[in-house]
Amino acid sequence: MRRREGRAWCAPGPEAKPVLFLLPFLGALVVGHVLDNGPTHAATRTATHAAATHAHHAVNTSPALPPLGMRIVNGDSVDIVDYPFQASIEMRGHHICGAAIIAKNWVVSAKHCFSAPGAADASAYRVRVGSTQRQYGGSLHPVDRIVMYPSDAIVDYDVAVLHVAAPFTYGQTVSSIELAAPSDAVPPAKRKVQVTGYGAIAEAPNSRLSPRLLKADLTTVEHKDCRDFFKERVPITVRMICASSNRQDACQGDSGGPLSENLSGSWKLVGIVSFGLGCGRKGHPGIYANIANHDIRNFIKSVTNV
Repeated sequence: MRRREGRAWCAPGPEAKPVLFLLPFLGALVVGHVLDNGPTHAATRTATHAAATHAHHAVNTSPALPPLGMRIVNGDSVDIVDYPFQASIEMRGHHICGAAIIAKNWVVSAKHCFSAPGAADASAYRVRVGSTQRQYGGSLHPVDRIVMYPSDAIVDYDVAVLHVAAPFTYGQTVSSIELAAPSDAVPPAKRKVQVTGYGAIAEAPNSRLSPRLLKADLTTVEHKDCRDFFKERVPITVRMICASSNRQDACQGDSGGPLSENLSGSWKLVGIVSFGLGCGRKGHPGIYANIANHDIRNFIKSVTNV
């Protein structure tokens, strides 16, 4: 995330690069999964490599798709009191993804955060809740179970739920968020929503995470317009929501974080930060897993009973 410097939506690289989910994974970038020719099939490449401060699990697409990433840029600083459902997922003490509290022992996040080889070991993760600050404050809860949507199509079913061993203690800074109802499975265009997280405040190679919670105000985009925009780059399905802003959006480090809507003072979880195209480009929508979609909603309920 970044506040005013530069533009919104950053994912480095030219337009004809592989698909990358950019995550600050152990101080690195963890990415990837192959989109096949079909709209809902993905095959995993096992190739991984590391640089001095970055590691990534690479993925190519057919047709080629530019790098994707998640961070809130041009975001406004906010307090956890206003977004008590926000959570940070840490691996070995490092923030890797956002999440949303949906029950006293459960958070929901993005599947791609845990899809690289060896990344689904629950014992490696902790969930931090109740803190405006990314690196300290609130409470830490070891994860004892990660359940990812049972599909190879990472992009199309980009949702996972994590169970924590010790339940969250609800209060002013920690509480769950209600999930969007199935009746909202096809959200209308121009709905006002917000995305929150602790993501990067500058584009790679100078990328660094925000020390505190930021938020961006977005507007949902008509599904047809979103499909037309992405065209052959990636199939936009009913399991996705598109949202954009001329100034703000999500990018690296915010993957898995909540896209929420405030209706008369009551928050609802509309989507999960998934992927995007480019960085700070006007009119470029970001893509979010659609929480109200029948498939995704049923998966969450079957595992968490929420």
